[in-house]
Amino acid sequence: MRVVVDANIIFSSLIKGNPVYLKILNNIDAYAPDFIFIEIEKYEKRILKKVSNTQKMKEIIFKIFEKITIIPKIALRKTNIKKAYNLCRDIDEKDTPYVALALELDAYLWTNDKKLANKLREKGFSKILTTDELIRIIER
Repeated sequence: MRVVVDANIIFSSLIKGNPVYLKILNNIDAYAPDFIFIEIEKYEKRILKKVSNTQKMKEIIFKIFEKITIIPKIALRKTNIKKAYNLCRDIDEKDTPYVALALELDAYLWTNDKKLANKLREKGFSKILTTDELIRIIER
């Protein structure tokens, strides 16, 4: 199963250190747009404030990014970027690269952002999975 990983999933996995995220990543084909690195850098200080063990967090980062294929924006078709922008512009424009990549790969979007998921579903984009949904799929 192809799945595009939203930045909020990475943030949660780093802050919580929950092994369920790695379990999921071990059972899917995971992708992320290169934009994910901009978001991680932008929220680095906030993440570090919430993490109790920075050494463990660094170990988790390496494990996570061993499992995710990063796709540069240049690889995406302009039609998918435009369609994603139109879907995201009144929700949160910064989610455009994730939705564009999901469209490009005909993949699911893995996010725990309820507002994003609900609004995208209202607009007809239904290939969205939460962490809980992915766990249920994997455990079948």
